[in-house]
Amino acid sequence: MSKPFSLAGLRLGWIVGPTGLLRAVAAHRDYTTISVGRIDDLLACVALEHRDAILGSSALPGDVPGPWTCAHAVSASNCAVRSLSGGRRVPRLRIPIDPKGARVSISLPRTSVRAVLAALVLALLSSCATAPAEAPPTGQNEFQRLERSFGARLGVYAVDVATGREVAYRADERFSYASTHKVFTAGAVLQRTPIPGLERNVTYRPEDVVKNSPVTEQHVDTGMTLRALVDAAVRDSDNTADNLLFREIGGPAGLAEVLRGIGDTTTHVDGIEPLTKTDPARVRDTSTPRALAHSLRAFTLGDVLPEDERALLVDLMRTNTTGDGLIRAGAPEGWQVGDKSGAADHGTRNDIAVLWPPHRAPIVLSVLSDRQAADAPYDNKLIAEAASAALKSFR
Repeated sequence: MSKPFSLAGLRLGWIVGPTGLLRAVAAHRDYTTISVGRIDDLLACVALEHRDAILGSSALPGDVPGPWTCAHAVSASNCAVRSLSGGRRVPRLRIPIDPKGARVSISLPRTSVRAVLAALVLALLSSCATAPAEAPPTGQNEFQRLERSFGARLGVYAVDVATGREVAYRADERFSYASTHKVFTAGAVLQRTPIPGLERNVTYRPEDVVKNSPVTEQHVDTGMTLRALVDAAVRDSDNTADNLLFREIGGPAGLAEVLRGIGDTTTHVDGIEPLTKTDPARVRDTSTPRALAHSLRAFTLGDVLPEDERALLVDLMRTNTTGDGLIRAGAPEGWQVGDKSGAADHGTRNDIAVLWPPHRAPIVLSVLSDRQAADAPYDNKLIAEAASAALKSFR
């Protein structure tokens, strides 16, 4: 609106582009913007409904949005117009045009003028009034207490997928993701491989086997099917299995591309296993609680995977062998949990999960933690207690 409509103060606009780009932009918008101001939306709607008159006097060649864009923008703005007019559609406005084309004057009906003035007065009063002291957001005091008690930094993000209700604490700070990424490596392989293709055998050499590979180290002579490697990477956090999955998708760059395709431009994928050495000062192999939760939701509850492969990934997470002392331990009785854990130096201990409360929509939760000293141990109890504190909001 700011350029072709000469409405710089509104700071409103739209974008048209490929689906992947739109998803990435939408993700950034969700992180940075709560909503458009009602008055801004009303004035933008007025301008769009009279675009021919306005653009006839102010637009330069090439500045004019196409009719499809304008029509959809008007449609999207109508809800705000109705909200400012007591639920009634604001009458079409008359715009007298200066004969010389020098300016456009807009004549608002009395009903909409009253609505705009009322909203302006409310905005001014609210900005001048002394704001009452607000209680900390849900769980903040408890998360701070856990940080002090365990001598660790804690990051938490939870969202109810039905209502959108969130719990967030350091949700946009970076942490080493450690082995939590394996669920995404597995998901990326499933995304490009139909179920029958998972029966293909993958061979590897003894020198390919790295530390913490309890399953793959037993099958060097015969190799393993792609399905078995996915199973080992997710359920047993087998490092060699994960590295072999990386080969299937083009390495860390391949996983980064898949994540960008679902709107995750935060997670920084750089290395392969073992990922036990971290550097808190760098973004290498890091993400945020919020970004990991959104990506996990896309793979397990969204349409990133076909239904049969999504069901396979969820089943592997539900039968994961490494997460019993983590989010599972903090979940209320009767809730089903599917998770993927991770650990590294600097006391890094993570768990990301989907939880299914009885008779309710799922909740997606990520809990990440670390400590300052490189040789600091981690504590599973911190993750369990943080999960319990976060989930109290959804009981």
